[in-house]
Parts: sequence; structure tokens; C-alpha cells
Amino acid sequence: MKSLDEEHLEILNSLKRLSGLLDNANFKAEPVKAAFGALIALLETHFINEEKWMKGFSYSGLDTHKEQHEKLILTLTNFFKEFSADPTQSLGKEFYNLAKDLLSFHAVQADSVSARNALQTQRSYQP
Repeated sequence: MKSLDEEHLEILNSLKRLSGLLDNANFKAEPVKAAFGALIALLETHFINEEKWMKGFSYSGLDTHKEQHEKLILTLTNFFKEFSADPTQSLGKEFYNLAKDLLSFHAVQADSVSARNALQTQRSYQP
């Protein structure tokens, strides 16, 4: 299994790929659809792994964090369906900005809290 940091890097690279595809003057919908689908699949896998990690140190906010993951995936999946029905460059850029903003907010607000909790748990652990 990849580390969560490696997965974070993959997610960032996926966002960069999307940005490049959307900024291209020769916009093509199919590669953008594939990249969006790949991003959502990456996030689903990452969230499962992150939740397992949190469960491993009995993170008290796990249920709330899981709900946030579910809402984020649902939001992105619904927007992806909308984009797939009308795959324009402008809608793709809107999807990209939404994904980037939601993931940034989630990382700052939720992931940093669980990381601090994990560090505190490690520091207080006395074998």
C-alpha cells in the first residue's frame, strides 16, 4: 500500500494534469472526462486508506471525517455527471476549480486535525 503522502502527491499530480488539459487551446472532452474519472477513483481509494489509518489510532472524529469524505465524493460525482452530459471547457474548468477548492479546504480543515490527533496519540503512547 502506498503511503498517504504518496497518495496526496498523486492527487496533486492528477489536478495538475486536469489543469493542463483544460488550459489547452485544443480542448478535447474525452481526455478530460478520463482525467476527472481517474481523480475521483484516486480520491475514493485515498479516503478508504485514510479512514483505515484513522481507525488505527482510534481517531474520535472518524465518523464525521468519513461523512465529509462521502459528501465530497458525492459532490464531485454529481458534478462529473453534469460535465459528462455537457462536456464544455468552461464547465470543465468549473469542475476543476470546485475539486481544487474542496480538496484544499478538506486538507486544511479536516486532515490537519486528524494528523495532529495522530501525533498526540503517538506521543502519549507508552508501551
